[in-house]
Amino acid sequence: MTTIFVYDLTPRSEQYLSEGWMIPVFVLCLLGFAWVRVNYGRRVPQLFSNLLNVRLMRQTMREELVLTHRASLVFSSMFVLQVSLLFYLLNVSWSLQTLPGSGLAFYGKAVVLVILIYTIKLLGIQIVQWVTMSDYSLSEYTYNIFLMNKIMGILLFPILLCTIFVDTASARILLWAAAGVVVILFLYRLIRGMLTAITQGVSPVYIILYLCTLEILPLLLLFKVVGF
Repeated sequence: MTTIFVYDLTPRSEQYLSEGWMIPVFVLCLLGFAWVRVNYGRRVPQLFSNLLNVRLMRQTMREELVLTHRASLVFSSMFVLQVSLLFYLLNVSWSLQTLPGSGLAFYGKAVVLVILIYTIKLLGIQIVQWVTMSDYSLSEYTYNIFLMNKIMGILLFPILLCTIFVDTASARILLWAAAGVVVILFLYRLIRGMLTAITQGVSPVYIILYLCTLEILPLLLLFKVVGF
């Protein structure tokens, strides 16, 4: 059976984008954020400090298991839930049908897709490190990936929360702002990663190879999956 994807770019006619299942998603994210603030109060300021200060970021990497730390797992989960919700709201707002299903079923598939993309990316990095028996600053780049994702999840939360309480016209403006946050952080991560690799003496050939295989290729696969 062939799946047909529809792109009419017709703005949603309903007054609000909110659906009943969205509230538990926001509540779950809020509880996770509150738990981190109570138990690891310095983690949130530290994330933003690491975003701006490379030296502090490297110190954090040396001191902690940053990818398996409980707070990191909570923030990463928050990112998956929020970026998947953004994907869903963009589809609903513009009457797109990039994945089969609707409502919570569509959202669940978006969550699985996001997890799959980053799992493949992480495995790809580990395979490169294993094959070459060298790091090539990929450990730092891996941390950068998840650092940007955590910050993205935090920044998307209030924006997306507002979208379900305002009319669709205002919600579309907020969705563009949310998409802008994603694009800016993605580009910042790429530029920062390339500069780090260059300063560490990594060959431009390896940098281009990495970008093509683990950054551009996953995006092309994503576009293929959603039918673009």
